Amino acid sequence: MFDLGPQPIQVVTEMPELSAALWDLSANGELVTWSISDGGNGSYIGRTDWTTGVTTRYSLPDEVENRDWEAMVPGVSTAEGASSIWILDVGDNKAKRKDVQFYEIEIPALTLKRTIVGSYAAGPRNVEGALAATSSLGVPGAYLIEKTGSNRGARMAWVDLSPEAGSVQQLPDQAVLTGIPFSITDAPWDSSGKGALFLTYFGIYACQEFSEGEGNCVTPGRPKRV
Repeated sequence: MFDLGPQPIQVVTEMPELSAALWDLSANGELVTWSISDGGNGSYIGRTDWTTGVTTRYSLPDEVENRDWEAMVPGVSTAEGASSIWILDVGDNKAKRKDVQFYEIEIPALTLKRTIVGSYAAGPRNVEGALAATSSLGVPGAYLIEKTGSNRGARMAWVDLSPEAGSVQQLPDQAVLTGIPFSITDAPWDSSGKGALFLTYFGIYACQEFSEGEGNCVTPGRPKRV
């Protein structure tokens, strides 16, 4: 979407180990990203203005607990121009959490709009990447991609993030992503909006045939390393 080239930005030392960042698409033409830190680093959010390179840290409401924040996806914009972002508290290195949390934060006010609590239908797992998507029925949500890459593949679950979504959800598995042998740490869409990029410790894998349909994810081919 934006090709800025190399850009120096201010580092906020109070936000170590950034785990996710997201463009603010409601910023009225400004180039702004929001960022979060991994678990144990407090309930803060960073706002980076790419025009000035300045990052500012803000505190979030006390109810927004940072157990292990790992991903962010955009929320639904309103007719009044307000928008929101979702913080996904889905990290679980030991795969023992009974539930995970999804916090919808209104921007730019940075107030908590709602919380969804989810549990995986097929049992706990560690998730660090998510892909915002809309099902074939027009329901906005996100695919939650298991970090572990192995011969069995990485499971992908679905969370409903629509305005009508329940505050407590069982998160169903939708598919298994195969062909990536390393741990998946993030998963943005590519510039075409049709394929996905899967970030690992040992490289980036592109899946140009990644698509969605009937609330499902389909990966006909093996992702290629780029």
